[in-house]
Amino acid sequence: MIIKKLSFLILILLSVSIQGQESKIDTSNIAFKAKLMTMFRTGVNDSTSLIKKIQSQKIEFVENPSKSIILMKIIFNQNVILSKNEGRTVFGSCNYYIAFNNSNSKFYRIGGFDNNDVIEFIEDMGTYSSKIDEALLFYNLNNVYGDFDMECISIYSELSERKRKKRGYKCFKKCSKELFTDWKNMLDDKK
Repeated sequence: MIIKKLSFLILILLSVSIQGQESKIDTSNIAFKAKLMTMFRTGVNDSTSLIKKIQSQKIEFVENPSKSIILMKIIFNQNVILSKNEGRTVFGSCNYYIAFNNSNSKFYRIGGFDNNDVIEFIEDMGTYSSKIDEALLFYNLNNVYGDFDMECISIYSELSERKRKKRGYKCFKKCSKELFTDWKNMLDDKK
């Protein structure tokens, strides 16, 4: 009987210990996944070169008062060869903005992408984060964190879907408008 109680107690302590270890934020894994999200235009690459490109991207973790939200700015300023056969390359420099909600382990495309997850981000803040966290992030007197203008994001989210489509999302520039592609044939013609 004592052995059963001790083994039960050990199992409980182990499960609590494992849960405590899982709750720590591993920013290196979060950064890698966030950078990977920006590589959607790379086409088919071998895994080694893709991983090197991801690791070479610069990332800034943007300070904010939230305990559950991590804001990231990924500086995309590299040449990406889309296909060796086509010779197509993307040049340019732009920034991608991503939020990570530690409460639900979810990433949100906030800026730089052709499509964003701003509405889902705002809705999930109300569901998964504390009201204090939400208030600190969006309704603070100084609610601009790095390039993240939370007032702009909040105003956009409060618009009706029709108005959002009509006005567009102007809180961040889209990288598709900043980057440009060049074709090998165009280069060959100039030689």
